[in-house]
Amino acid sequence: MPKERCSNGVALERKGSNPRHFRRVTDHTSCGMKKEAPFIMKKYFVFIVVMALMASGLYGCKKQDATATKAADETYASPVERGTLKVSVAATGAVSSNLDVDIKCKSSGEVTTVTCEVSKYVKKGDLLVALDPVDMQRNLNKAKVTLESSRAELEQAKLTLESSVKTLENDRQRAHASLLSAQATAANAQGKAERMKALLEKGRVSKEDYDAVHATDLESQAAVQTAEASVGDLKVQEKTIELNKQKVIAAEKSVETNKISLSIAEKALTDTQVFAPLSGYISACTVQVGQIIASATGNVSGGTSLLTISDLSHIFTLATVDESDIGQVKLGQDVNVTADSFPGVTFKGKVMRIATEGVNSSNVVTFEVKIEIIGENKDLLKPIMTTNVEILSLLKEDVLVVPTNAVTRKNGKSYVNMVVPEGQAAQEREVTVGASSNSQTEIISGLKEGEKILVKKKEDSKWSAKKRMGGMPPPM
Repeated sequence: MPKERCSNGVALERKGSNPRHFRRVTDHTSCGMKKEAPFIMKKYFVFIVVMALMASGLYGCKKQDATATKAADETYASPVERGTLKVSVAATGAVSSNLDVDIKCKSSGEVTTVTCEVSKYVKKGDLLVALDPVDMQRNLNKAKVTLESSRAELEQAKLTLESSVKTLENDRQRAHASLLSAQATAANAQGKAERMKALLEKGRVSKEDYDAVHATDLESQAAVQTAEASVGDLKVQEKTIELNKQKVIAAEKSVETNKISLSIAEKALTDTQVFAPLSGYISACTVQVGQIIASATGNVSGGTSLLTISDLSHIFTLATVDESDIGQVKLGQDVNVTADSFPGVTFKGKVMRIATEGVNSSNVVTFEVKIEIIGENKDLLKPIMTTNVEILSLLKEDVLVVPTNAVTRKNGKSYVNMVVPEGQAAQEREVTVGASSNSQTEIISGLKEGEKILVKKKEDSKWSAKKRMGGMPPPM
């Protein structure tokens, strides 16, 4: 018989051929299953929810335990103590001598003697290098001969001048005497001639007598003219004397010039030997016997370098300080200097000079700081050695200090985490801080000596710095 299913899941069977007659038929396969399905699904849902809650609780407990364990691993308890706070600037440097002198020779020639060797100590005035002096000695001898010759010429010029002066004096005396005598004779002859002329006019003397007297008068006048000419000739002699004086002056200048030439020759001979201009250690020696060297003063290239003397009476280290730290460096500050060559040894120093202008290298600006090593063990350091420098910019003794990693900043205030009994919530306490270094921070108020605080064992340095400045943590 055909069956039809109603909307509620009940099966109906048609009776006969009348479509309106049906009888109910129970279908256990379909209707029974439909009734039991919702009940089973509810039980499964409840089971899943319970399991999820249990898993969530278990995970939460484990996470809390892990967080607590991690926090315990990252911190340790540290007591608040009194101590010395040291704020310093770290840098590297290189050892430098007080003075390095590059030694050259003023003369040129072949090296015959070398007394220096590297690391040898020499005193000021010690002979270092000598050249072959043959040519310079020859020039010196020539200068001596030339000087002697010029001196002889000077003496001859002086004698000639002296003789001409004496001759002039004698000639002047004779000429003036002759002139006076001639003038007197002429005056007497002229008077006699005038008298004879008057007598002739009166007829008291003959013409012959007058002529004889007149002739004498003329001769005496001629003698006066001759005497006057002799006096005039003395001016020529005076000019000769002036010329002789000039010759003496020229001879004197020649002597002075030859003296200078002799002095130059002597100096050139001395310059064939090189002496130490200062006391110190030979830090470099590049010359050897037989080498031909060029003069430092007579060569445009500056001459040949022979050796270098380093004055180690004062030892310095030239430190390179970053521009971010240079503001903390002041003249006279104490410095601790170490060198890898001497492990465990600390050299004391002081800041002597701070560069006024920085050096920009690959966009990194640094300043040179000159530090003098003043300790008794300074002689251990050698020029060019690498040094590690700690410039003490601040030193406070007997102050409360805590590890810098223990201090955090929030909203412009400083805090530390106090050690509390197990199971209690962490206690945060506000503190007032003073000076701070990379490792220690001064506590002005908020803590007492002996109290214990929590300190982070390990933490990223950038994140630590941001937290101390009140910044946000890095993204996870």
